Amino acid sequence: MIKTIAVDMDGTFLNSSNDYNREEFLELFNKLKNKGVNFVVASGNQYAQISSFFPEIWREITFVSENGGLVFENGNLLIKNTIGNSIIQEVLRVLENTSYGVDIILCGVESAYILKTGTDEFKDNAAKYYFKLKEIDSFQQLPDDEWVKIALHLDDKNAFSLIEMMNSNNDSKLKAVYSGHESVDLIANNINKGNTLSQLLNQWEIKPEQFLAFGDSNNDLEMLELAGYSYSMGNAGEQATLVAKYQAPSNDENGVISTINSLIDELG
Repeated sequence: MIKTIAVDMDGTFLNSSNDYNREEFLELFNKLKNKGVNFVVASGNQYAQISSFFPEIWREITFVSENGGLVFENGNLLIKNTIGNSIIQEVLRVLENTSYGVDIILCGVESAYILKTGTDEFKDNAAKYYFKLKEIDSFQQLPDDEWVKIALHLDDKNAFSLIEMMNSNNDSKLKAVYSGHESVDLIANNINKGNTLSQLLNQWEIKPEQFLAFGDSNNDLEMLELAGYSYSMGNAGEQATLVAKYQAPSNDENGVISTINSLIDELG
């Protein structure tokens, strides 16, 4: 029986209009709660942003944010996986010397940070995904925070070249993963959605074969590999489709909610 469900947000739970069928999901969520099934949102985005999509029930959902860097349960920080200042500074120096035209968001526990010199377009886009966002003069001196991720925005034509460059560098302290929407995340080598969800399942005494996960992109691969029931979306990238055991309808076809409803007898 399925005891825990985890969903990615962008391209998975959310449709192309950046929303979901709220009435239908609230009805489904109450069914999950009555059956004792944990509902987890697992995203590369910031906790303040992803929790805002669930105004009525956010305290009843567990949020794995920042690609596994931070976990919040009942509104409280439960798990924190941070990256040291020296590593962050070293990687920032590498990024500042690339020719890929990279916009940088430095993601901390308390806030995310961008440069004041960024374009208005970049700042507006960053604000959509980071509700706690501060502008700073320089990355030379880091703000007083703890670090969970470096998020990059760049053209897709350059994204995979940068990923290859970062991941082929034996001295690179962070792993680069494509998260869709012209975005690349730099995360600690041992931190990802799958590893952090494995920690949660252990705490809850739930086996991977009792775990259902939905994803669409490369930052979902470890989570899909972990789950006994793993679904890629109809709109998913090639690697997510290869890793997942099953395929759900696309995010614009209400794929997550319809698939969970079809498995309702397997829940609890």
